Amino acid sequence: LKFLLKCGSKILISTDKGSTPLSAAAQNGHTEVARLLLAHGALIDSVSNTGSTPLSLASQNGHLGVVALLVEHGAAINKPSNGGATPLFWAAQFVVYFFFDSFFFQHKKHIEWAQEIVEVLIKYGAAVNVKNNRGASPLSVATDRSHLGVVSLLIDHGATLDAEDKKNNNTQ
Repeated sequence: LKFLLKCGSKILISTDKGSTPLSAAAQNGHTEVARLLLAHGALIDSVSNTGSTPLSLASQNGHLGVVALLVEHGAAINKPSNGGATPLFWAAQFVVYFFFDSFFFQHKKHIEWAQEIVEVLIKYGAAVNVKNNRGASPLSVATDRSHLGVVSLLIDHGATLDAEDKKNNNTQ
């Protein structure tokens, strides 16, 4: 990548779906690539056709290093996607299920990553009571996914306990 940048490769390009080199690095957890792209002028809050930003993609895919890098460089922490989901919403619902011997289970490390990302986003000012276009909140999706650590973090930082989504489901 360094060689390509020295040769004048363009980093302010996007695909027909609005994906940029920085969003690809963020989505795939390539922290050092993201750092290099930012140092060469990549747009930190580039938006895809679905409204995804590099921060939302890193949050959605559990990439703590990229999330920390982006928020430290001033990424828009509460920018929603077209569906209204902010990076905190994506982090609160992050889960990877594994299938083993007829059972689905969550990997403990992935649960810890979700908690760490939520902590970073809250530290940098993520709104905990934001709702997506269906009326769901980070707390409701964390509750649905049984992310007890994330639920606890959100409540400790002021998440509303009696919030209802548009289907009248609540977090109590």
